[in-house]
Amino acid sequence: MKIKPLPSRERLDELLDFNPDTGEIRRKVATCNKIKVGDIAGGIWTDPKTGKQYRKIRIDTIMYAAHRLAYFYWTGEQPPEVDHANGNSLDNRKVNLRASNKQHNQNNACKRKDNSSGVIGVSYHKITKLWQVKFGGKEFRKTHGTNKTFKTFEEAVAQRKIWEDQFGMTEAKKHRGS
Repeated sequence: MKIKPLPSRERLDELLDFNPDTGEIRRKVATCNKIKVGDIAGGIWTDPKTGKQYRKIRIDTIMYAAHRLAYFYWTGEQPPEVDHANGNSLDNRKVNLRASNKQHNQNNACKRKDNSSGVIGVSYHKITKLWQVKFGGKEFRKTHGTNKTFKTFEEAVAQRKIWEDQFGMTEAKKHRGS
């Protein structure tokens, strides 16, 4: 996936006020009748797969994730992805944002809304009547062989936990309902 270039730091300075302690991003300019100076910028968007909420901000007709704008504003860097250290996707405080990549973010993903096993990365395959365990994205699974099947749920969960420890799932994520 191509990374969308962010507006310049100068453009962000013109339009927005970033508070590193609270993570709030407020408007400096009223861009239409509904938006007033001092309003919290953007709106909440819900990911249909995970149910996770993110703040999105429109700048010059383009939508941006608030956490990416904040990270860029404070560091000057545009990493492939930005991760929320505490797992709260609406917490855009400076101390909670860190540079990441797709693999790291996938390994720290929360349980999807449609997960029926109760364990991230573990699902029952009705046709083969086996429990399937996955860890990481498609390319990661190809390179590391983190896609296996098991006869019992317990074996599948045990393998998932081994991979979480081996490949560095964060402690914060482990305790958020895995």
